[in-house]
Formats: sequence, structure tokens, C-alpha cells
Amino acid sequence: MLEDIFNVVLLRDHNTRVVVISVMLLGVSSGIVGAFLLLRKRSLMGDVLSHATLPGIGLAFATMSALGMSGKSLPGLLLGATISGAAGLLTMLAIRSTTRLRDDVAMGFVLSVFFGLGVAVLGMVQKMPGANAAGLESFIYGKTASMVLQDAVLIGAAAVVISVMALLFKKE
Repeated sequence: MLEDIFNVVLLRDHNTRVVVISVMLLGVSSGIVGAFLLLRKRSLMGDVLSHATLPGIGLAFATMSALGMSGKSLPGLLLGATISGAAGLLTMLAIRSTTRLRDDVAMGFVLSVFFGLGVAVLGMVQKMPGANAAGLESFIYGKTASMVLQDAVLIGAAAVVISVMALLFKKE
């Protein structure tokens, strides 16, 4: 029992190292982005974007499953999430530029509409014949213990890109 605790604390296990490094890199990159959002008084933007990605994840899963691919392929799910998040951001910008509503109202609208759409899409995905959606909620809500080295490399690459962009655009 005590030996198991030391193995975890001293990072002797490969999986423990992968999870700790991944979470550390994710925390660093989130902190960098969060600092800029907070200083620009757009701290709700992270919530808006995360909720806006939900329909894209569901649609990407359904599309990949219909094409005979693995519905839980990380690059495919991330592509769907990115497209959906960008659509949410563009919707928010369109609301802000075409109406007299404040930023927080536009953000709240996009957050709730895209999240509702995502819940509806996930409900349809769960009922698709032959679509094995089991485990999709682990991707959405997180399951850090199941991280693999490929996930750590992807998170590390994103952290490097975020850090470089923050250094290049820190005055903006």
C-alpha cells in the first residue's frame, strides 16, 4: 500500500507521468489564455467557447461513425469541436456588431443556444443505430486517467503554440 503511494508520488509509473505532464501543460496553456481574457474583461469567453464546441463533437462523432471510421478519433472530434467553436465565436461577433446588445448578453445567448443544440445532437447520436457512443461522455467531461502518450504530445504541441503566440502578440 505504502509502496503504491510512493510509486504515484515519485512518478515511477509511465501512465502517472503522462497524466501529470499532460495536466501540467494544460494548466499552463489555460493560465496563459485565461490571463489575456481576464485582462480584456472577457473571462466568460472560455465558457462560451467550451459550450459552443459540444454540437461539433456530436456531429463529428455521427459523421465519422456514418463513414465507417472510429467515432472517437481524437483528431476528428477536435476538428468538429474547432469548427463548432468558431461558428459560436462568429455568431457572437455577429450579434455584437448587428445589435445594440452588450458583450455579456451575446456571450450568454451563444453559450445557451450552442449548449442546448449540443445536448440535442448528443441525444440523437445516442439513438443512432450502430453508433457506439459509449465512452463519448468521457471525452466531453474528461477522464484524465485514460490519457495516453499521444494525448500528452497533442497537449504539449498546443501549449507550445499558445506560448509562442502569447509571446508574439503580448502587446496586442
